[in-house]
Amino acid sequence: MPMQLIETTISAETIRMRLADNVEPVVAIEWIEFEVPVEPLMLDANNPLRDPAVRHLATTQRAALHYVRDAISEEIQRLSALIR
Repeated sequence: MPMQLIETTISAETIRMRLADNVEPVVAIEWIEFEVPVEPLMLDANNPLRDPAVRHLATTQRAALHYVRDAISEEIQRLSALIR
């Protein structure tokens, strides 16, 4: 089942996101939860984090997901090198 965004919490220092295969906690089997620092995400300085605009929120969430994707990719490469 595809993952769904369940929660996003944005502070001045971090972005925390939770995804699950079901929006109902008692039904969900798979969860992904992560927290990343805001600084390396290179968000548009013209749009402050506290701005509730949908476009900005999507940009912020996308940047956080890219950050995590890159970290996971690096770890997969490291582990792949150990297997070879």
